[in-house]
Amino acid sequence: MKVMIRKIQTIDDKTSCYYIGISLLLALMFLGVYVAVMSYVESMEILEFHISIPWTMMISTYVFFVSSSIGLCIVASLGHVFALKRYKVISKRAVFLAVITIIFGMLYVLLHLGHPERAPLYTTFTPNLRSAMWGMGFFYNLYIPLIMLTCWLLIRNDLSVAANNSTGLKRTVYSLASGEKWLKPYNLGKLGLERIVGLLALVFGLLAMAVEGSLFGHVEARPYWYGAFTPVYFVFSAIPLGIAWLLFMTIITYKFKGEGLGEKLKRILFELAWLLIIFLSVSSLFMAYKIDIAMGDPMKVKTMLLLLNGPLSIPFWLFEIAIGTFIPIAVLLVAIKKESLNGLLIAALMVLVGAFVMKYNFIVAGQVFPVFEKAPLMFPAFVEILLVAGISAAFFFVYTFAVKFLPLDEKAH
Repeated sequence: MKVMIRKIQTIDDKTSCYYIGISLLLALMFLGVYVAVMSYVESMEILEFHISIPWTMMISTYVFFVSSSIGLCIVASLGHVFALKRYKVISKRAVFLAVITIIFGMLYVLLHLGHPERAPLYTTFTPNLRSAMWGMGFFYNLYIPLIMLTCWLLIRNDLSVAANNSTGLKRTVYSLASGEKWLKPYNLGKLGLERIVGLLALVFGLLAMAVEGSLFGHVEARPYWYGAFTPVYFVFSAIPLGIAWLLFMTIITYKFKGEGLGEKLKRILFELAWLLIIFLSVSSLFMAYKIDIAMGDPMKVKTMLLLLNGPLSIPFWLFEIAIGTFIPIAVLLVAIKKESLNGLLIAALMVLVGAFVMKYNFIVAGQVFPVFEKAPLMFPAFVEILLVAGISAAFFFVYTFAVKFLPLDEKAH
């Protein structure tokens, strides 16, 4: 009897947490929508973009999310593209996360433009083929539909099963989503379309990320960004982001659902944890190299000093270096030794927080010197924070309902 009461209390507690979480997400979404609408009604001035440093949190969050998408695409490709069968168990969730991170990432930059409706018109009818920004947009426009198609191909069979096991409207929706009526004569699995489309998505995603890195790396007037290694840095830094997202979202999903992870999935997560340790370690070497080069370059040293002992030193040392790199490595090593999923969850969250701050540091610090002796803006405006929080809340809201209605469960593979 006591055991039954405890189980009921646990279910009630989880239900309460679920509805509290949904309510919080809805509240943040409402605030985000309000800020977005007011930015059109009252002009973009309410976001307090400084004329000297126009790219702040909106742009850094955009870079964070699109990098996450490419990283997730790379990790997911281990299974359905490179045919490492044991990694197929994570493909569906990883690819779906890649889809929503790129969509919401683009939403950040579109709202930052002020007139997002102009972007598709001018890039289509008056393209500048020598522009890195146009090239980046071109490759992203290919990557987005391809990664969405990859996601559909991976879950299509499960959608058909869900349709057969459902009734009424639910059955109709699942049936339409799976396309079983008009695709029934074709065996898409035998055609290997998910591998072909997944490979194309990976190629165009990597090209988009590299061109985005070159967009910054070609700006000679911004010495901190300028350099041949900036595209490499963008592509490389996407991989640990993708691993961290997958670890965090997988573990937290199963915890909220109150389900245990299968042994096969656990082994894969701990393998990914080892990969994350390796990439974080190499990232620390990249940072050491970057500091060494900057301190020997008169054009870069002032920007680097902003991070080392200037206004951005706390975000740099505390978040980017400690919380984002070295502490997660230690936590992951202990978690792997003790086979602790909670340890993986904490380490993954720390990596995500550190990477978020790292992108902000990179974007903001690069705009200061040599143009300005002092940074006129080092911290984002409160209204901009609300807008970022609202879009991020919408991201988690969409994922929550996708978990509820889409066959993303690894056990279903």
